Amino acid sequence: MHIVSRLILAQAFVFAAFGQQETLEVGAIGGFGFARDYTLTNSAGSAKAGFSNGLTLGTYFGGDTGDRWGGEVRYLYRFSDPRLSGPGGTANFDGRTHIVTGNILAYFAP
Repeated sequence: MHIVSRLILAQAFVFAAFGQQETLEVGAIGGFGFARDYTLTNSAGSAKAGFSNGLTLGTYFGGDTGDRWGGEVRYLYRFSDPRLSGPGGTANFDGRTHIVTGNILAYFAP
């Protein structure tokens, strides 16, 4: 979680440095994540590996620094436990997925 707070703080300083023309946005994201299983095969047999379906929550922070440039940072937290199943049984693990993305936006018109 420390890297997420540092990214958001760094993004805030970048937008603050560009003066008073900035437009800032902060919001929340919610949804439901679906994942498909993958089949792993070798000479001993095959097994299926994947993540369980689950709730996804997140936030975003973005803004425009002028007429032509902008940027955004998004963070998603997905409740999705990893699992592995094969001929010998099924194993479920406690786990969560953290996704952090950042975009630099360039606009063709002001």
